[in-house]
Amino acid sequence: MLDSNNNQPVSQNNQYYISILAFDDIEILLPQSDISSIESIYEFEKSAHKAKHLGHILNRNKKVPVYSFSSSLDLIKAYPGTRRPQCAILKHSYGEFAILCQDIRNTILSNIHFQNIPECMNNNKIPLTHLCLYQETNDRQKVGMVSNADALYNYIKNIEGTL
Repeated sequence: MLDSNNNQPVSQNNQYYISILAFDDIEILLPQSDISSIESIYEFEKSAHKAKHLGHILNRNKKVPVYSFSSSLDLIKAYPGTRRPQCAILKHSYGEFAILCQDIRNTILSNIHFQNIPECMNNNKIPLTHLCLYQETNDRQKVGMVSNADALYNYIKNIEGTL
């Protein structure tokens, strides 16, 4: 859930329910409310033609398009890695799409500070809504990249055209 005034995740009692999606050496933080499910066991169907996505997975008897990102947040065109990626099914205002990640972990953060994207980075060429400084339990502080399902959808749409 996002705050309608500033588009950042809404806290419940100063706690943010966040999913952290890992791609290569980067992590993107998403509100857990934007994720309809996380799958480690799924049936992947590769696109047979030059599609704009990697393929589909079946979710509740519906084909959901699948995407994945490189460490530079470029869309990749081949099924990633040798280890079976985890799959986050994201819900946005137009439906669902899936993102393959090396790892997905859910966490509750209470020590997080959001910052607007610097003007020099604020464009349609990145899928980020905010930067943040956060700390997971017994860990050092980190700078995080924050996004949401709509921002990721619009980013993919801008790269690939209509989904």
